[in-house]
Amino acid sequence: MTSGFAIFVVTMLSMMISGGASVLAQTTADALRLDLTQDGLDAVAREIQSRFLQDIDGQKIEDIHRKLKNGWILESRDLEYSVDFRKLDLKATSQGIRVDFLVNRIELHAGAVEVSRPFLWWDIGSRCSSVDISIKGGSDLALSVLLNPVVTDAGNLDADLVDVIFAIDEDSYEVRGPVDCSGILGFGKYMRQAVSGMLVAAREQVAEVVKREVVSLLPESVTQIDAMLHQSYELHVGYPGVPFAQDLILTGAPSAVESREGRVVFTMSSEISAILRDGFIEHFEPDRRVVRIPPGTPFGSVGLNKKVINDALDALHPLARKEFEIDPANMPQLRAYLNAVTLSSIWPDLQEISLDAHEVRAFISSPGLPTVEPIAGSSGERTARFAVKIPDAKLSIMVKSNGKWMRYANVNVSLVLPLSIDMQDGEIAVELHDMAVVDVRGGWADGYTPVIDIFESDLAKVLVKSLLEVVYLRGPFLRLLVPVYDFGGGRLGFANPQSDDPYFTIDLVSAKR
Repeated sequence: MTSGFAIFVVTMLSMMISGGASVLAQTTADALRLDLTQDGLDAVAREIQSRFLQDIDGQKIEDIHRKLKNGWILESRDLEYSVDFRKLDLKATSQGIRVDFLVNRIELHAGAVEVSRPFLWWDIGSRCSSVDISIKGGSDLALSVLLNPVVTDAGNLDADLVDVIFAIDEDSYEVRGPVDCSGILGFGKYMRQAVSGMLVAAREQVAEVVKREVVSLLPESVTQIDAMLHQSYELHVGYPGVPFAQDLILTGAPSAVESREGRVVFTMSSEISAILRDGFIEHFEPDRRVVRIPPGTPFGSVGLNKKVINDALDALHPLARKEFEIDPANMPQLRAYLNAVTLSSIWPDLQEISLDAHEVRAFISSPGLPTVEPIAGSSGERTARFAVKIPDAKLSIMVKSNGKWMRYANVNVSLVLPLSIDMQDGEIAVELHDMAVVDVRGGWADGYTPVIDIFESDLAKVLVKSLLEVVYLRGPFLRLLVPVYDFGGGRLGFANPQSDDPYFTIDLVSAKR
């Protein structure tokens, strides 16, 4: 009897967020906090390079027009450039994010170079063909861009250009050609040498061209990163034998970004859409594949705001004030307890009234919405602790007398359940602790006058707490597979869940299968 009634009550509480077919949506600000360390930024840089930053081969660019000190004009036409990227580095500073493009080689090809100068009322000049400029790379050649990351009013990631640094060392700069020259100003070897010298002198302007072209790649890269932050995740929520089959769609978007020395912190907003419907899950078998995550390089952490969880509970709770009947056919574990003989220890009055049958009917409603609150752990603790507060879950009982079903009694249960989230064998384990606070209140249905006006609230409370203790002694009651992702040329996993009010945080680490 003891565990049976407790099972009945706790199963009742597990159904408090079920509902009929409908769609709800609401937005949560500051839903997620993504804190990336320098190691995390290194992984992001590798991911960007592998996905978005490809070598440039034969990209056409605008003509170069340069006035020389002696009045000559140098024009390079039919330009193409190629870049062999070696590595992309991201560095977080208090001034912004520094993006270093490290290159092996930069090639600039001009189909034609024209040299001219004013003479009386017109310009005279010569034309040379096929000139190549090589900028040799290596460990020292880097184009550095300083960006100030921002989030627009429309909720998109953007970046303000603060500075661009790119200097070409004289020893790394090589001019080959032109192949031939012709024109009034000269031709042959002399003209080829003159044009080559002019292009050598134009090293700084060539550097400006390279800066302009490489910087032009940044908007697309920022757009791609923004797309990575705008993600939707679909979660199926259900439990066998419970009228609880809902889909949650969580859509994230950046709301703020801050660059600090050695780390970047993104704050995300989220929209939660819930597709609610009645339905029973016949069978549920979670993926039990175990991924062991050894201590790895800390990439940063992800923090989930408690408000997201509470808003999700709210989204899954649209019919909270409406009653729905518990059907023993769908919950056979409760069948033995939905009868007057079993429940008479809680309501002795059931032994005194004339009933047509021992069968009773039970209805559930939940005027009070469950909420979640983080609980601060001890220093250095690698466990996230939190409390689930269920303020008011109502159970209504009907009995059959003289051929009619009538309202008989009500039970209101309030719970504060201390839980913890830990990592065990590559899984997130949710565990109940033995400090639960239970409050049980009973009352009679409107219009019913009992023969024995007694509700054994203390017994009911003991019964509920006894079941919670059984759950506690059994260890984790919920296990979730820890996802591991291919990212940045390696494996990205999670470890060390913690509470950091208002966030539940978990570390991002390098992982192995």
